[in-house]
Amino acid sequence: MPNRIIYNAQDLFFGLASGINNIPLVTGTLSDGNTGTFEVLKRIHRVQNFNYDIVTNREDIGLIGKSSFDSHTLSSPPDVNGTISYFIEGLGNEKKMGFNVLTSGATNLPNKEFTYNFVDGNKKQNIYLAVNKSGEDARTTPSFEPAEIPDLITSGRALEMTLPAINNLGLLVFQNAYINNYNLDITVGNYPKVDVGFVADNVIFLGSGSGIKTPLINSQDAEVEYGDKELIIPKNYGRRNPNFDVTHTFRPGDVTIEISKRAAEEDILIENDMESSTDFAGFHGATVALTSSEQYQGLQSLQVTQGPLVVGGNYGGANIPVPVEKMVVGEYYTYEFYVKANTSKPEGELLQVKQNGIPDTFDLSQFIGNAWTKIQIRKKLTSAPNTASKAFNIFFPSAQGLVFWVDSFKVCKDAENEPVQFYRDIFQSVKMSIPLNRENLSCVGHKYHLDRNLSLPLKSTVTIDMIESGSNYQTSGNFLDNLRRDEKYDMSLTFVDASGNQGMKFNIFGSKFEGAAYNSDIGSNKTVSTTFTMSNDYDFARSVISAEGQGLFILDHLVDDNLNILTTDGGDPMVDETPFLF
Repeated sequence: MPNRIIYNAQDLFFGLASGINNIPLVTGTLSDGNTGTFEVLKRIHRVQNFNYDIVTNREDIGLIGKSSFDSHTLSSPPDVNGTISYFIEGLGNEKKMGFNVLTSGATNLPNKEFTYNFVDGNKKQNIYLAVNKSGEDARTTPSFEPAEIPDLITSGRALEMTLPAINNLGLLVFQNAYINNYNLDITVGNYPKVDVGFVADNVIFLGSGSGIKTPLINSQDAEVEYGDKELIIPKNYGRRNPNFDVTHTFRPGDVTIEISKRAAEEDILIENDMESSTDFAGFHGATVALTSSEQYQGLQSLQVTQGPLVVGGNYGGANIPVPVEKMVVGEYYTYEFYVKANTSKPEGELLQVKQNGIPDTFDLSQFIGNAWTKIQIRKKLTSAPNTASKAFNIFFPSAQGLVFWVDSFKVCKDAENEPVQFYRDIFQSVKMSIPLNRENLSCVGHKYHLDRNLSLPLKSTVTIDMIESGSNYQTSGNFLDNLRRDEKYDMSLTFVDASGNQGMKFNIFGSKFEGAAYNSDIGSNKTVSTTFTMSNDYDFARSVISAEGQGLFILDHLVDDNLNILTTDGGDPMVDETPFLF
């Protein structure tokens, strides 16, 4: 036996959320020869450190007539606190931990908030720290080929997925673990890193990882029990992703940071989230309807379906009235909306912004695809608007069978005075913190907590450190204007590999500017640290953090032997509906 434990002998896994099965369900012959169900543990990659502590909650009880405490008694169940730190590499780790990750091929969800699953039901999981008792590497080198997984599952031989050195492994099991913090740190000079915090009800050690059923804890009597699923600690399977290089380690230079300013509330002339409005109509035979099948934010979008071909070579579109009575000649207005088509290769989609019957036409074919795209068009009102016919935004489907969806339509008056654009400076670090504060739910007669529910509302913070470039002094503006207008900001953090392929992206929608701290020292650059906050919206997703990307799934897109993406007859990529997350 080794006289110490170091990093090479350890490996970290997440178990399934309580009451959840593997997708697809994994069944086969168990270690005891019976037929049953397996729980395949989910390996966490690129872990840098794993720290944990056990805290007992005691209360001192004193008595009249006694100078010392009469007892030092446990007042509530202990807390097992831990932190997992890893280099970010895609969204595979986040998906395994239970975060709401929007992957390629994912269906449209009612809410795209990154932490939504923890509100909606994905709460407690077991976390497993595997330790190779011989001191050798916990992961087998080289890795195994994932191509064997589907056959092992469908043939009932899932047990063959087990790590060969399973008998040498001990398991430290953190029972009923709840995620309570997510911190992303992108800093010049360091690899982008994530810290995930958790609190668990209990921790146990199992001397072997072989033939073990899922360990559970009875909250009433605090006894450890074992479920009906046998644990599989999987082999070190290689990861395959045809969309980006899975061996690439993201660096700060691989991250693109964008900050866009939303219009101030007082400058929004119309804002239609397509939830209940009836202000739009179809024309030239096109049909429009609210639908819940697709949505960018909220619960619905406006679906536009082409009509018969008409004179002029179009198939009709949708009219959305603009409040021209509020518009002034000579001023600029911004038209903003999100649009998505039912094909990845649309051709000739047109948007027309009409003023007094004279349209400005924009070719959107380079923007619109089968993913939601933000469109912003800035126009100057050159003549008095016709209040009788109003002004309309007109969307033209240009091909038979084309369907597209519009969401979050907005018309805004441009600001008279541009506020100080502090986000033009040179980025040094971006830190995003999502505290998942929890409230312990206890019950008389139970020794452990029944649950640790989220304490809503949640408030997330983004801190950006920059070197002042001097751009602020090239234009006029002031922070008081920012504060008066109480603007909202949208941000995006996009990660690409060495070939420029997007591996993941964080979107931060609807944040508010909190403040800026400046620092000037002799011999150093002038720096500014800005802070933005937002309240995570679980109802209509108007103020959310979303995570989008390919993930690092063993199977995601369906590919051939050369890892080329298979496509349908229409050219759309074929996606595995149930990628394995082992």
